[in-house]
Amino acid sequence: MENQGLEYPHNQGVANILTNPMLLTLFCRTCSIQNEYAGKVGYFKYHLPVEVKGELINNFMEALATLRFHQTDNKEYLPALELYIFHFVLPNIAKYMEKNELFFLSWNPSYGNKSVRDLIKEAAIFTENENFSDWLIERDIERQWNTLIERENLVIITTEYLRQHPSIFKSKPFFEFKHQYFRDYLAARAIIYD
Repeated sequence: MENQGLEYPHNQGVANILTNPMLLTLFCRTCSIQNEYAGKVGYFKYHLPVEVKGELINNFMEALATLRFHQTDNKEYLPALELYIFHFVLPNIAKYMEKNELFFLSWNPSYGNKSVRDLIKEAAIFTENENFSDWLIERDIERQWNTLIERENLVIITTEYLRQHPSIFKSKPFFEFKHQYFRDYLAARAIIYD
């Protein structure tokens, strides 16, 4: 942490979380992204100070979306799409896998398990919930979200987005989510971005 100019947190709960190397990786990468882009865009909401693992994971998802926002020219609806994927789609997939003790999940249904496609559709249903509207308003991305869903089929564009990331899916003929635990996926993303 000292090499990256980061201060070790004084909160004992966070210090205990950071004994896990994957979570330490997430914390360091999140802090460096937060420092680099602090105050530049208001779409991204960090929980500070971090006190529990869930806040650390939330902050890293925000950091990934912040980083991608600054690396792309497509600012029309990309932040809304990525925040939706990081907060709703990928956690839904990982939660299902962890609950069912699956170490990979196929793109198509197999062996009585849901498919990645099924879980993407499940996440899309949540967007009709009033809480989702509040979430968009809180981040000031309601206009971007409306532009996205007017132009694109949510399930299709989410699918295309996920297929572009080799840290998420193996290549043809199977598209398999490779991380049983969501924190493993996030740690892999942190390492890739470094």
